[in-house]
Amino acid sequence: MKKKIFDIRSGHYILTEDDSSSASTDTTQQTGSENKPQDHPKQQNAVMNKSVESSPDIQKVNAAVEAENKRYSDSKAHTQTTYTTQKTAAEDAINKALADAGRQYAETSFDSVQTNPAVITAKKNMLDLELKYAEAMAKLEVDHARNIHRIENERLQIFSKMNNESINRLPLKYRRFLNESNIHQAKIYMGTLVQNDDEHIIKDMNDFKRVFRDSALVYGKDKNGYYTLCIDQEDFDKLYNTLQEAG
Repeated sequence: MKKKIFDIRSGHYILTEDDSSSASTDTTQQTGSENKPQDHPKQQNAVMNKSVESSPDIQKVNAAVEAENKRYSDSKAHTQTTYTTQKTAAEDAINKALADAGRQYAETSFDSVQTNPAVITAKKNMLDLELKYAEAMAKLEVDHARNIHRIENERLQIFSKMNNESINRLPLKYRRFLNESNIHQAKIYMGTLVQNDDEHIIKDMNDFKRVFRDSALVYGKDKNGYYTLCIDQEDFDKLYNTLQEAG
């Protein structure tokens, strides 16, 4: 049997074979049941979005970030302490070389203290120490940035897998046309129909689920508000009838 559906990709209604075997599964917040035997009441399993922080994989990433921050902090503190100790010793060596050179007589055209070999060597040691410290600190910063970059990319990969899992929970009817990049085009938001005041019937998520639990629609909530998925006229009719019955 042919039926008309809205093709998200082309932006037009098209005729397609009616697939009566499409199964319903849970998605974003909750998915309505479809094609269940008529002699059995519809059963819905409310699936609330879990915090990503509850994922063991994300918890491992958080632990890795914490461990890397501690490694960086400890390494930085050790490098700074070592540098401070070595700098003090280098400064003492310069002062001693200057004092020794000042007590010596030398027939030179220029300042005999500043041109003294021991003074020059002591000052070169200080310059080498400063460069070594700067290089060590720069390496610490780069290594830390690279490690955090790698760990946070792992987090994004996990988020991507979570998103794919949500798409894969959609009924076959929707998976044929929707993916991560275009699913937002099929979301019909309730807007001001959901308000927590005396004038509105649907005040919160509990009311929203109560109204739509028997609608056989895919519905949920994201950062933009409460929504249902509608990709064909059948979905729009269900949405209209559900809202009409709710008053």
